[in-house]
Amino acid sequence: MKPKLHFIVGPTTTGKTDRAVSLAAETGASVVAVDRIQCHPELAVGSGRPSVAELRSTRRVYLCERAVADGELPPGEANKLLHEAIARLARYDATVVLEGGSISMLKAMARDANWREYEWTFERLHLPPIEVFKAKAATRVRSMLLHSAGASMLDECAALWPDLLARPVLMGIVGYRTIARYAQAYSTSISELARSATADDIERLTGLIARDFLGYAKVQESELPLSWFSGSEVYDVREVLGVPYTAISSRTPFSSISAPAPPATISPRRMTQ
Repeated sequence: MKPKLHFIVGPTTTGKTDRAVSLAAETGASVVAVDRIQCHPELAVGSGRPSVAELRSTRRVYLCERAVADGELPPGEANKLLHEAIARLARYDATVVLEGGSISMLKAMARDANWREYEWTFERLHLPPIEVFKAKAATRVRSMLLHSAGASMLDECAALWPDLLARPVLMGIVGYRTIARYAQAYSTSISELARSATADDIERLTGLIARDFLGYAKVQESELPLSWFSGSEVYDVREVLGVPYTAISSRTPFSSISAPAPPATISPRRMTQ
């Protein structure tokens, strides 16, 4: 039997992961990250993979595990892997939460008629007022650059940059591209920047990356494939100061869901080239 699918969509830095974790913690449903960049464990910090603590004992499934040097996962292949992940979870979950905002991935899904066979609900998170977004993005970016629980985003970029096969992927990702350009502009290496970034470096990078996040978020806000919502139940979730998840609809998804117990682990498919 096919599970019901609840999709949380919206621009970067609008709280999709927090919302997905909250729903998973409340209902026991699994969450699938509809995100091609999070398939790279080497980019865990910069891609926004939540930590074990942030997951709060919920289940989060990635489409695959893929080395950065193998290149970015194509949207069509990611769409196929998403089908496979949901098929595996259908043995344990009556409802699966999907979370993501990649326009290329959403467009690949919108072109796939097989998704029409599922029962869907959607939550759309919107871009908040610009100053609110900037403040939230700056806090997020600063924590990535000063990651206290291990490697930082700077460390990830420095570790991968010597690999010529990894560079095109890094230059295609908001944040890592900014770090590379910053190092070039200040005539330093990325490894040196990671070792000895000053407080001024961190603040400048924070501003630059937050600005790039805003540019990307505006594109996501305007290019979300709205045809997805046709015939589906939609919960329009707008981020408001102090009230991050105020649903316009009074109907509450997941109110009666009780997910069955899952296996101890659910491993993503490992990609090989």
